Amino acid sequence: MAMLGWLLAGSALAVAAPPAELPPGLQIPDAARPGPDFDVDRATQAYLDLLSPEQKAQSDAYFEGGYWLQLWGLLYGLAVAWILLATGLSRAMRDRGRRWSKRPWLQTMIYVAQWLLLSTVLTLPWTIYTGFFREHAYGLATQGFGDWSLDQLKGLLVGLIILPPVLALLYRAVRRTGDRWWIWASGGAFVLILFFMMIAPVFIDPLFNHYKPLREGEVREAVLSLARANMIPDDNVVEFDASKQTTRISANVAGFLGTTRVALNDNLLERTSKPEILAVLGHEMGHYVLNHGLRLVVYLTLVLALGFWVVHRFFDGAMARWGRRFGLEG
Repeated sequence: MAMLGWLLAGSALAVAAPPAELPPGLQIPDAARPGPDFDVDRATQAYLDLLSPEQKAQSDAYFEGGYWLQLWGLLYGLAVAWILLATGLSRAMRDRGRRWSKRPWLQTMIYVAQWLLLSTVLTLPWTIYTGFFREHAYGLATQGFGDWSLDQLKGLLVGLIILPPVLALLYRAVRRTGDRWWIWASGGAFVLILFFMMIAPVFIDPLFNHYKPLREGEVREAVLSLARANMIPDDNVVEFDASKQTTRISANVAGFLGTTRVALNDNLLERTSKPEILAVLGHEMGHYVLNHGLRLVVYLTLVLALGFWVVHRFFDGAMARWGRRFGLEG
């Protein structure tokens, strides 16, 4: 993935800078050079042709295997949910919440916290394979198992802080808004996703990496200039120590409403040239300028709305058929 990103970054370089400014060793295929006959598909294929058969096979195996992992991960998650339901563990967690509190919203939070902890344990073998061993097998990870586990624990703690109150709000909407609960829940989901997008650069991301102002120099000035040219706030341009976790090169523009942050990882700064850095930043800033993040929130909200509607439409029938068997109430 890093190699492919490096090569594709070069296609942007061919347009952004004349060949004389390109760093030594950067290959620009003839089909990828700028001109009146420039064709994106042909240029992309020209860069892909620079990969050796071994590199291409490894890249294909990683990405195509990743598609299968999405399917197997979904099935694994459904199996875990079935285990919790069929064994009565879910019912036991619900009853424990009722014993510990008489307040419905607190009962929900207690249940969700138990569910998150137990689900994390049951999915741990899958998480270790996909997130640790597989990444190391493809040369994309640098963390030892101890540091990797610490990051997973941090993620779990963040989930325990965020998920219980969020789902408590969802269930409150179900109780208070009747048959239109799914509409209110969808609107609430939209607001919450935006909220977490806003706070993530400030409160969540620094839990996993150290962020500091981008080092002084020519690259910083070029990045600031690129941000200003695209009307992106330039008062929070930082670098972070991703090399302690991964070999990937990356950057991002995250946050909004005063929390916008332009971040470059140290792999990008240490292993690529200035034109390549600007090519990567140009891509990431394009997402921000074209509001791709907001569009993603809208699409995700629509998917959630569809899911909420399906639950609303079929819940009563499912309860009538399976509720007594699994000890469910609604």
